[in-house]
Amino acid sequence: MTREEKIEEEILKKQQEIERLKTRLNAKTFPTDIIKDLSEFTVEEKCNKFDNFYNCAVDTIKRVIEEEYLSEDEDNYAFEELMNIVARDNKNVEFWKWFNGLYN
Repeated sequence: MTREEKIEEEILKKQQEIERLKTRLNAKTFPTDIIKDLSEFTVEEKCNKFDNFYNCAVDTIKRVIEEEYLSEDEDNYAFEELMNIVARDNKNVEFWKWFNGLYN
C-alpha cells in the first residue's frame, strides 16, 4: 500500500468517525417525532397500559414466588415494555434505533 493510499484510508476512517459522532450527537436531542407525548394517549389507552403493567408485575411476582428466581430476561422484558409505551411507531423500530444510539 502506497503512502497516498494509507492517507486516503485514514481520511475515510476519520470521515466515518465524524459521521458516527454526528449521529450520536443528533440522537441526544429529544425526538418528538419518535416519542409520543402523554397528551396524545386517550384515557382508555392509559388505563390499558396500566392494566398491562400491573398484570405483568403480578405475573412476575408469582413466578418468582414459585421458582425463587428472577431471570435477566424478566428484567429486560419489563424494561422494554416500559420503554415501548413512548414509541411513536407501532413496531418500535425507530425508537430503539434512536435509544440504542444514545450509548452505543
